[in-house]
Amino acid sequence: MLLRVVCAIDEKKIKTEIEKWLSELDVQVKFSHSRDEAWHELTRSCADIFIISKPLIPKPVVSNINILNALPEKPLTIVLHDSESSEEHANLLASGVDVVLDSGIPMESLCEAIESTIESRRQFNYSTRFDQRGRFQPKLSDFISNSSEMQFFLNELQQVVASDSTLLILGETGVGKEHLSKAIHAESPRSKGPFVALNMAAIPEQLMESELFGHEKGSFTGAVRSRRGAFEMAHQGTLCLDEIGEMPLRMQTKLLRVLQDMEF
Repeated sequence: MLLRVVCAIDEKKIKTEIEKWLSELDVQVKFSHSRDEAWHELTRSCADIFIISKPLIPKPVVSNINILNALPEKPLTIVLHDSESSEEHANLLASGVDVVLDSGIPMESLCEAIESTIESRRQFNYSTRFDQRGRFQPKLSDFISNSSEMQFFLNELQQVVASDSTLLILGETGVGKEHLSKAIHAESPRSKGPFVALNMAAIPEQLMESELFGHEKGSFTGAVRSRRGAFEMAHQGTLCLDEIGEMPLRMQTKLLRVLQDMEF
């Protein structure tokens, strides 16, 4: 999954340097450009990590940090503080802030500390990605057959799993297409990334575009928070779209364009 980082930083020089540093990392970054709206932009985003200057946290600080910690994405919060007071740092940590950084330290050290926190979050996402109920992960060796045609098919799959190609899997309902998709993912170079499966026949047409591509806050009536789509959730992993034949032609056209251009 592509990590989202949302920043509300009041000091222009620090903001510029952090923006430059983050542009080199594999993350999606958004900066608040309005001091008055900064807090609302944070709470309505769907970020994994918040970077915020201490003066931009509304009072009471404890209550508002609790609001961030209660968001469904369970974000990490990094607070930039211009005070060297160990007591103030301790109070921020006690209020639920994950990391407190002195904004007066050398810029390279500050950015390295932020990058370390980002990597910690990435590892957290990896560790919680798989089945929490202890079920085994599918493998190609699960498929056993005496059929020469099936054995030929499985041999072909061994060559496919090493590629980065888009695959179309055809078969009757119940033959194990999704299980096969998971097995291909588990043995592919993308196995360290997430496996995201969507049954397109089960998604109402009016929600399909949002499910696939996500949306930003305010993009339509009722969109009070940003939302990740399946393509973003599957970043560096595998997206399995089941029953694509049930998709409306309009959505199939959009999907085809994404698969051809590899961007959305």
